[in-house]
Amino acid sequence: MNRLSKYFLILTPLLFSGGIIKAAEETTTTSSGISDSTLLMLMVGIILVLLIIISFLTGMLKNIASSKYLWDNNKNNKKESNITAVVSALFLLSISSSAFAAGGESAPYAMSTTTFWLLMSVIIILLAIAIQLLVTIRKMIRKISGTDAVEESTEILGIKLTDSVPVEHEKDILLDHDYDGIKELDNNLPPWWLYMFYITIIFGVIYFSVHHIFGDGDIMYKQYNEQMASAEASIAEYMKNSGNAIDENNVEALTDAGAISEGKAIYDKNCVTCHGANGEGKVGPNLTDEFWLHGCGIKNVFKTIKEGVPAKGMISWKTQLSPVEIQKVSSYILTLKGTNPAGAKEPQGDKCDE
Repeated sequence: MNRLSKYFLILTPLLFSGGIIKAAEETTTTSSGISDSTLLMLMVGIILVLLIIISFLTGMLKNIASSKYLWDNNKNNKKESNITAVVSALFLLSISSSAFAAGGESAPYAMSTTTFWLLMSVIIILLAIAIQLLVTIRKMIRKISGTDAVEESTEILGIKLTDSVPVEHEKDILLDHDYDGIKELDNNLPPWWLYMFYITIIFGVIYFSVHHIFGDGDIMYKQYNEQMASAEASIAEYMKNSGNAIDENNVEALTDAGAISEGKAIYDKNCVTCHGANGEGKVGPNLTDEFWLHGCGIKNVFKTIKEGVPAKGMISWKTQLSPVEIQKVSSYILTLKGTNPAGAKEPQGDKCDE
């Protein structure tokens, strides 16, 4: 496999990953566990690794065969390898386009079933190719015969992975540098390292282009703001549904018979001594007229019960009654207005029509 085929194998998944980065950036994770964008990037990473493995195995297979003169027409095979690489690249690009069309419609991004199975199919196909290459290499080693062939194949694999020069040829790459008898070899960088380095460069260019040229450059700020907005919405929803979150600012008067009945029970247990059985007033003020000392309406009544009026001898009930219980008894007290019970205490405070 020459450089052209290798570049096709490397660039194809990177072009494929460009759209994935864009789709993954739109993701807001709302559920526990692995997010769809993380799964997507993981699957693409597996595809990249499999492509690199296939590249090495193909090169190893070629070297084993050519070392034993089993390839009669090396030039023709190179052409076929190039054509195969090009076809494979176009095939993967077509799959990637279909995957983006199928999975890039929803926002925030959620991987569609079609996209998942397309990627899974690519992984399975590449894995099958890698396994087939391994089986073929094993068969060729057996066919070539013997231990020498096995040792040679192992050596070829090591050379292929590291691009190192055999010991017997090290004199050809020996440099003139001499450090106290230690001489330096001019070995090439390992291909696997170079490929990963190229991938990071291309990935960085794609990422920078997607996010800072064609997209929103304030990625972290945008994500932070979205997450804060989501958290605030969750808090507001929790406060709305949580009984303990009720206070004098958001309390609403209850009207259903069950809640009013429970409020009456709370009143009979805790308030009768000062306000009378029917709210007519005793030590405390009359609760049935239109005059109030500390404001009328559900919010003012709730606050008065919650905080108490120590100067007038009324204790704070917030340590003894829950917010829901205070809401219920406040709602019951509001129903006493205009009942005109016998023995009602004279009006106190200011008239309030709320």
